[in-house]
Amino acid sequence: MTNHQNQQVSFALTEITTENLSITPETFDTDKPVQMNIGLNFGINSEKQSLKTLFKASFHQDDQEFMVIETGCAFTLDPNSWKMLSNDEIRRFILPKTLAAHFSVLTAGTARGILHVKTENTPLNKFIIPANNLDGLIQKDIVLNY
Repeated sequence: MTNHQNQQVSFALTEITTENLSITPETFDTDKPVQMNIGLNFGINSEKQSLKTLFKASFHQDDQEFMVIETGCAFTLDPNSWKMLSNDEIRRFILPKTLAAHFSVLTAGTARGILHVKTENTPLNKFIIPANNLDGLIQKDIVLNY
C-alpha cells in the first residue's frame, strides 16, 4: 500500500440499488413536526475490486417512521487505484476520508432522486433529502477488511 494523499483514484459508478423503500403516508400527521435520521455504511468486494456505499434516510414523527429509503451505489476502481488503496497480504482496504465523503454525496444524491420520483405528485414529495455536506459523518479513513 502506498501513500495515497496526492494520487488520483479512478473509479466508475457501476451499480445502483434500492435496498429499502418504505412509504406509509397513512402514518404521517401534517400537524406534527418531522425528524430525519441519516446513516452511511460501506462494503467491499475484493474480487470485483469494488466498493459499495449505502445511504439511509428515515423520516419520522414521534418515533413512527413514515418514509425510509436506503440506496446503494457500487463503485469499481481501476486496477492501479485498487492496488494503491489495498493490501492483499493483510486483506485490508483503506478508503480515504475524502473519497468516502465523495462516494457518500453521490449515493445520497441518488437516494434523493429515487425518493423524488417515488413521491412525485403526493404530499410526501415536500420531504427532500438535504444536499448537505456529509463530511461530518465521516471522521477518518474507512478501514475495510476482506
